[in-house]
Amino acid sequence: MMPRRKDDRAKVVRREDKTESRISAAALYLFSTKGFEATGIRDIARDAGVTTAALYHYMGTKNDLLFRLVRDGMTRLISRAREALKNATSSAEKITALMTSHVLFHTHEPLLARVIDTQYRSLTEDRRAEVQALRDEYEALWAGVLLKGRDTLEFDVREPSLARLALLEMGNGVAQWYRPSGRLSAGQIAEEMSRLSLRLLGFQASGGARATLTAASAPSTDEALDDSLTVAPGTAS
Repeated sequence: MMPRRKDDRAKVVRREDKTESRISAAALYLFSTKGFEATGIRDIARDAGVTTAALYHYMGTKNDLLFRLVRDGMTRLISRAREALKNATSSAEKITALMTSHVLFHTHEPLLARVIDTQYRSLTEDRRAEVQALRDEYEALWAGVLLKGRDTLEFDVREPSLARLALLEMGNGVAQWYRPSGRLSAGQIAEEMSRLSLRLLGFQASGGARATLTAASAPSTDEALDDSLTVAPGTAS
């Protein structure tokens, strides 16, 4: 028997990557639209164009699929937030950076955002604990900024934890109503959401500070490339 050539092995790897991508995409769509519990393993296999045996071979169980999606999504969300904070100095700039990053994630990946927000409780206990640790890490970034802003009197908030929940829920909602048509771009929505966040926190900006905050809310080059997405008419103005 002739040994498999290196280029043949590369073709197999590429084919496996494509199969895994199709399975992940099918699971993501079904989990976000039907919910984890209402989605059967056969539903995922059918939409991915594979047999159930192949699905188990490539990706494991349904819970394995959900865990990978939620864990990898949360990891990306945290990474983006940390990157956004690098160039921010004041608490107002940091909240602007966090909200911009949060909203752009929810506009660019609404299906994943909905699965992260609503389906992670269906994970097994040990995996749910791992995801909860990631969620806590992400929320700690917000909590630290809000506490410092309150202590320095930059923000006028009595309950920073309540403010954190309000801001995150406002940003999470974008994934529910955002549509790829309309007059406001994802970047424009992120900028306005950032302004609303600062108003909620009682922040008063001077003219120079407003210009700095507007620049801080501008999407990065990579984000701008994806910013052809817009909002459906009637959903934002």
